[in-house]
Amino acid sequence: NGAPQICRLRPDGFCLATAVMRSPAVTASGATEAELPQLLARAKGVIDAVYDGNVMLLRAVEGHADTIPIDTSSRFRPTSALPEIVIHGAKFKEWNRIRSSGIRSASGPIRLCTEAPPKGTALPSLGGGKAEVLVHLNVSSLAAEGIELFEALGGEGGEADQFERLASTGDDDGLIGAR
Repeated sequence: NGAPQICRLRPDGFCLATAVMRSPAVTASGATEAELPQLLARAKGVIDAVYDGNVMLLRAVEGHADTIPIDTSSRFRPTSALPEIVIHGAKFKEWNRIRSSGIRSASGPIRLCTEAPPKGTALPSLGGGKAEVLVHLNVSSLAAEGIELFEALGGEGGEADQFERLASTGDDDGLIGAR
């Protein structure tokens, strides 16, 4: 997206408007933050803008070229209220790949549970399938690797999943772990 590395996309595709405005492409165009409202009005249907508190966030509506899947149906916010351990549910056939390459989601952000779901619980990230392997991840280790966790707020006014309450886009390669 041309924005500085300090601005990773959130799982819902949004990033800080101030970081986008400091990106080389926007800076080279001569656009300023004062012009942002007019630019957004002209870019309706191309750029979404929302406020998280008093912080403006931007997201491209189309034309994503990122390798990180974007979940535009849900809303996320940064959170610091985290347990010591988070859990990723997976199918057993993925276990060797997870051990060697890390966790990656092909269909949206990496979903994480704040507690172990009971055996046989269907998880949305598995297409309603049941987790056969629960991968426990140390939150402080994730933070040390620069991996951000976001609280899932659910879709347009909807509730977040009972167990998969957190999400992450992983590192710069869209992965968690196996480094």
